[in-house]
Amino acid sequence: MSKPGPDTKARDDSAEMQTTAIHIRKEDWNLLRSVAFHRAQATGGRASVSEVVRALIEARRSELEKEVKSRS
Repeated sequence: MSKPGPDTKARDDSAEMQTTAIHIRKEDWNLLRSVAFHRAQATGGRASVSEVVRALIEARRSELEKEVKSRS
């Protein structure tokens, strides 16, 4: 069993999850996979592109929410 990474502990385990597919350039996908791999190596956890995307969203959440509000 792998150890949870630092982001896993901060995540609300009761949050509803959604599975989706996204279309991105291969070079972007490779970058996300590489970041996930290196984070897993550093924390001893499991590589997760989903966690990388989640962290990116959290880092920009207020900016994204402002964009939605300005267009509604």
